[in-house]
Amino acid sequence: MAITVLVVEDEEKVRGLLRRRLEAAGYAVIESSTAEDAILRYQASPPDVVVTDIVLPGRSGLDLIAELEGKFPGARIVAMSGALDSDVAGLLRRSKEMGAVYGLPKPFTTGQMLDAVQAALAGPTAGAPRPVAPAAPAVREEDKGRTVRLALLAVLLALLGLMFAMGVIGR
Repeated sequence: MAITVLVVEDEEKVRGLLRRRLEAAGYAVIESSTAEDAILRYQASPPDVVVTDIVLPGRSGLDLIAELEGKFPGARIVAMSGALDSDVAGLLRRSKEMGAVYGLPKPFTTGQMLDAVQAALAGPTAGAPRPVAPAAPAVREEDKGRTVRLALLAVLLALLGLMFAMGVIGR
């Protein structure tokens, strides 16, 4: 029987992408777009792991974590956030204090997300104390190279833009 992951994400495209990546890795996926719906789905058929966004319409992901921990102590939860108008690190730290096994800042790689789900699966069981996890899973070697290349490309584009603005090129 496949391991089940409940993905709680209000942005349909992001939720679909997470579903496809998790299914490609062999997980069964249940989708939800709100905390209220996620609670109902959890009660109907508890998944092995919950991956939830923190910023959701209506009740927040933090509310979801609190309710799941209250009703189902030891629920394995991965919290994620990339809210531009919020303190992402603070939200993720708070989610872990409330019971999430992992806090995953957006954007993240597929590898980081899968590592976080694995960490949640390997995490404590109901009633056991939770270890303090790092803010994000370790970056894989292939992701490090991609990150360096993207950073270098950004610097190159910034320099070209500056040179164009100064009139050094583009005449």
